[in-house]
Formats: sequence, structure tokens, C-alpha cells
Amino acid sequence: MREEAVRAFVIRRFNPHPKHPQQSTVGLDRIADLLFLEDGKCPRCRVAKHRYDSDCVKALATAVTRLKTAMKRDGIPT
Repeated sequence: MREEAVRAFVIRRFNPHPKHPQQSTVGLDRIADLLFLEDGKCPRCRVAKHRYDSDCVKALATAVTRLKTAMKRDGIPT
């Protein structure tokens, strides 16, 4: 999950919202679709399109939060 968290962090970081730079134009549900779907379905939860409250999206959000915390702890600017 670490590799996916790094990818999600980078995608969200470099796609800022025009009016709200602290927010991203790409949601974690869309990123989960990009990262996890294989042959039209997710092998983890067997859905064709992730919702914002699905288990895969929650796991990805947790991994991104842990990545940000580790980066702050190591002195890497986020």
C-alpha cells in the first residue's frame, strides 16, 4: 500500500484546485479507480467504481495520512 500512497500523494499534490490550492481536483475515489482497477473490477473489493466511503478508499486515505505523518516526522516538507 506504500507505493499507492506515494502515488496518491503526488497526484493530489500536483493537481491543486484553482480556487482552493490546499485542496485537490482529484479525489481519493478517482485515484483508487486508477490504481486498483484491473480488468474493470477491483480485486480487493470486487467493484467496478469506487465510492468515497468504500474500504479501498478508506485504506488509501489512511496510507496517505500515515505517509504525510512520516514525512513530517522526518522533516520532509509536505
